[in-house]
Amino acid sequence: KHFGHFLLEVITSLWPEPGTVQPHGLLFHRSFRGGLPKNTDAPAPPALSSWQRDMLSFAGYGDLPVLTVQRRRTRVEELTVPSRPLSLRQWAQPEATAVWHRMAAAVPPTEGPQRVFLSRSAFNASATGWHVRSSPDWDERVEREVVRHGFTVVTPEVLSIAEQIALVRSASVLAGASGSALHLSAFAEPGTRVLEIGDRRSHGAAQPSQQMVDAARGHLTAFVDHGDLAGLTAVLTSLEG
Repeated sequence: KHFGHFLLEVITSLWPEPGTVQPHGLLFHRSFRGGLPKNTDAPAPPALSSWQRDMLSFAGYGDLPVLTVQRRRTRVEELTVPSRPLSLRQWAQPEATAVWHRMAAAVPPTEGPQRVFLSRSAFNASATGWHVRSSPDWDERVEREVVRHGFTVVTPEVLSIAEQIALVRSASVLAGASGSALHLSAFAEPGTRVLEIGDRRSHGAAQPSQQMVDAARGHLTAFVDHGDLAGLTAVLTSLEG
């Protein structure tokens, strides 16, 4: 159910254009994480969240039944297995970007803010263990600074996936902390300026997955390290020119 992995690794496997294939359903393998299901477990419908169902719909495959292979062998009459168009943290082929473009085109454009900051304050406040990648003080300072430079601060997880896509489609500048929320740049128009602000995991360089997405979509990028408020102010000021 991880948003970033679903967006990058799962949904891009649906790169065949709807209509060029005539499937009767979608079949996915189970997650490699977690305990193994019982030997008797047959393929079963996964517990998809609303945003996952919306993503399948925007990709053009939302009207098909979905099954997840558990542990039992599964036999079908005919199986089409698309090649993987993306290698996480390494490269994304045109088939992957075509899926993101198709999904973005399925969402009607809106007149949204030109400068959007994707806030992780609420997410960070609820995080525990190794998921804690920032501090309330740093998050507050960052958001205060981006607002001072004309950004609209948005909490993406309270919006529907359609609202999130529409938001980034209308933006000319997209900013946010390293992580899956900023992967929404996959739906931004080519040439969008993307500013990644590092978290405690990243020092001195953008996350490889984010670099992969932005390079594939033809975005203009900048990176500011975690804790470097002076560097953030300098980049934000340069964007005003």
